[in-house]
Amino acid sequence: MSLFRSLRFKLWLAIALPLLILLGAQVGLNYLQLKQRFLDFSQESLYEQLPQLSERIVDIYQRRQSLAPLKNRDRLWQRLVARSLNLELAGPPRPGDFNKHEKRPEAHSAAPNRAQMQLIRSLSLYDAERQLIVGRDHRSGDSEWLPVYDGATTIAWLRYSKPEKLVRHSEQRFLEQQLRYLLSAGAAIGLLSFVLAALIARWLSGSIVSVRDAAERVGRGDFSARINNDSQDELGELCRSFNAMAVKLEHSEQLRRRWFADISHELRTPVAVLKAQIEAMLDGVRPSDTDNLNIVSRQIDDMSRLINDIFELALSDAKALVLHKHSCELALLLEEFHDDHLQHCLERGMEFSLQISDRDCLVNIDDKRFKQVLSNLLENSLRYSDKPGKIQWQLTKRGDVFQLSCDDSAPGVPASQQQQIFERLQRLEHSRNRASGGAGLGLALCRSLIEQHGGSIYAQSSPLGGLRIVIDLPNSGAQT
Repeated sequence: MSLFRSLRFKLWLAIALPLLILLGAQVGLNYLQLKQRFLDFSQESLYEQLPQLSERIVDIYQRRQSLAPLKNRDRLWQRLVARSLNLELAGPPRPGDFNKHEKRPEAHSAAPNRAQMQLIRSLSLYDAERQLIVGRDHRSGDSEWLPVYDGATTIAWLRYSKPEKLVRHSEQRFLEQQLRYLLSAGAAIGLLSFVLAALIARWLSGSIVSVRDAAERVGRGDFSARINNDSQDELGELCRSFNAMAVKLEHSEQLRRRWFADISHELRTPVAVLKAQIEAMLDGVRPSDTDNLNIVSRQIDDMSRLINDIFELALSDAKALVLHKHSCELALLLEEFHDDHLQHCLERGMEFSLQISDRDCLVNIDDKRFKQVLSNLLENSLRYSDKPGKIQWQLTKRGDVFQLSCDDSAPGVPASQQQQIFERLQRLEHSRNRASGGAGLGLALCRSLIEQHGGSIYAQSSPLGGLRIVIDLPNSGAQT
């Protein structure tokens, strides 16, 4: 997989890119804030130096009793402003800029920048009647009038507009130095953020990579794959959910393997008996009379029932078992079933009783499939209960649910194994001889059919000393 397509790179990018944007924005905002504050400081500093310019103007006025030497002499005015405000304005004075009685300013080595020239041009000198003497006439805009006094007399006015940029080279160099510091600190923090983002991305992607590797192992059939992650976040929940899924898959695989082994055994036993009976009759060891043929017929019937149970259970698992549901009086159905099977139970040494506490029991079921469930439950009681014994069925109504309790006498089933009896091919005795028990598919099929009816089935210990099977079915009258 390409690095740029990997999840780790995408996580790193998702973490590092916002940090980089925020860092750049923070550095930019800090620089702009610093620049604005420093510009305000520079403006205040220049404003505080304007009295020096006023003193020079007063000095010229006192010596010439007039400001005529400055009239329309822009270069002289610019140099006068630059000297008063300590600006590094270059160039020697030209002949004629000063007369012989005026002191000439010394030339500077630095060249004027655009910001300095804008500051100088933002200063204009007006006479007492506010008529322009020198400079630009910028009466409009954000500017201030500053009076120039000779004693108590106003001899001129200075028109001043605040500069929008730094004008001194030293101030510009300081601001550039601060910008370099900010960029260096931002670069260091950005590099550290990239490293931390890479570590976090590696940590986050580690759990996902573990899930991917474990999923690949499960895909290859290794259901023992587990993920070690004890974190309490969503990734931890994902890993625990995957482990739970892997446990269920491993259990399902074990059941599948046992299913095939048990089915093979269940089919092999009657086939072997059937083959032995037929070979004995063909060899003349046993006569082909009615008794031996009945034995063969019973073996064939056992195989047919087993195959039919397997087929119906497979249809139920595939949700392909069609149920023809209709409204049915459950009490009447149970009474009819009880009357049909009472004599058969007595012949096998079992008392069979039915109690109905509420006869108004309307349910939506497939009566044929439900009778199949009842037959399986009754056959289990007849097969596994000690003789003589008792079988008691009781129908009660609990809210919106009808509950059928099917009790039988000893022996019972340990509480730890009561829910296992609904698993396929689950039988408590160790022998696999069909003479002592069925194939273990009956209760599994019962659970599947009851669940398709929207009900539930579970096992409990019976007060008669045996096993109680409880079936809960929804009240169709309450649903409508």
